[in-house]
Amino acid sequence: MSRYMLIFVLLLSSAQAAQEPGITRAIGVMPVEPLSVEITTHLGDAQRFQTGDELTFLVNLNKKAYLTIVFQDAGGALIQILPNRKATSNLYDPGWYFAVPNARDPFMYRVAAPYGNEYVYVFASDKPLPELAGAETGGGLRLLQGDVAAIESKLVAYAAASGAELSRYRTHMVTAP
Repeated sequence: MSRYMLIFVLLLSSAQAAQEPGITRAIGVMPVEPLSVEITTHLGDAQRFQTGDELTFLVNLNKKAYLTIVFQDAGGALIQILPNRKATSNLYDPGWYFAVPNARDPFMYRVAAPYGNEYVYVFASDKPLPELAGAETGGGLRLLQGDVAAIESKLVAYAAASGAELSRYRTHMVTAP
């Protein structure tokens, strides 16, 4: 099939689709993508870290969004690492894997006991997310109550009630002494 024949076929099929009832196409308008978020470590997913290693989480957003990041240690404790007392603004611009914490933040994360399989969850929304139940720990972080399923349920219910867009993602890592 020649190049011109291919263009004609594409134009013809587009014209036919536009004439079909129930199909509406806006000319010159890009489709709106749903909010998307990803998180990994500075070494990638499923990496092994040793005690004392400094951790940086890399977040990717396709739209401006409010973030809540929750760390689940090997013992099952849930620690809210963002927002925290030292980084109260949790509204982030879209970008290709920006660092949390970044070089300007007045805090860092280091690997400590308990060791084993650990997870990092990120929740992103186009509206500010509600505060999660818990108590502040040393360093401005929050030790959360409940489990990941309860936290996720709360955020999903909030999104449904407020009309907010919500996206979530999880990454895994292994820690050892």
